[in-house]
Amino acid sequence: MSTSVIIVTFNSQNTLPACLKSVQAANPAETIIIDNTKNNRGFARAANLGAASATGDYLLFLNPDTLIPAHLIREIDHYFKIHPQTAIIAPQLINSSGQPEPFSFGPKVTPLSILLPSPFPSLPRACWGRGAGGEVAWMSGAALAIRRSVFNQIKGFDQQFFMYWEDVDLCRRAIRGGHQIVRLENIKVTHQRGASFASPKQKTKYYDISADKYFRKYYPAWICFSLLALRYLYRLFRPYSL
Repeated sequence: MSTSVIIVTFNSQNTLPACLKSVQAANPAETIIIDNTKNNRGFARAANLGAASATGDYLLFLNPDTLIPAHLIREIDHYFKIHPQTAIIAPQLINSSGQPEPFSFGPKVTPLSILLPSPFPSLPRACWGRGAGGEVAWMSGAALAIRRSVFNQIKGFDQQFFMYWEDVDLCRRAIRGGHQIVRLENIKVTHQRGASFASPKQKTKYYDISADKYFRKYYPAWICFSLLALRYLYRLFRPYSL
């Protein structure tokens, strides 16, 4: 069994060298880089291109602004081997100061959940892990490993998502297919969140567009319209808050 690393880059010249150095130390089966800088296909499409050429049994999607520990690949291979029911695993994301990154995993996303106060960090205890890990409903695609067989079965990332929400959607479809996803809180990956995008306005635009697509995909039109109206009011007070 082996793990292929897939990295989608976009204006990542400042962070990619350090990321690749950490990946090399982890000794994956292969490292595939899809450069979106000149022709931005969007993350989901580029990630699917990388997965299509991968040969590993497991796929580890990494952002170019991450730094992984040398034992990460070994831990991924081992966990998947002894937990055949698990389809997706992800490490704990931390920032450069060593603090847990907010909004990097969580319970099922529903129209009600996004209207309630943020569940972070007050998630149910099960979401924080039981021993080596705990089941959650979604995890950030900044560092996410999935069995290639499951990735192919659920047809990879949904390419209608240009940026943001594609990881939430992938996890939802995996769970719907009867698979388990687990967060490994004892393995930490450093993430310089949003390092490739300098414009808060641009990030907010992509986030909102993808959020609309996500809820249209799973919920009735009247709910989506209500959420759209509520977000319009929210953006009047917090225009660039994700």
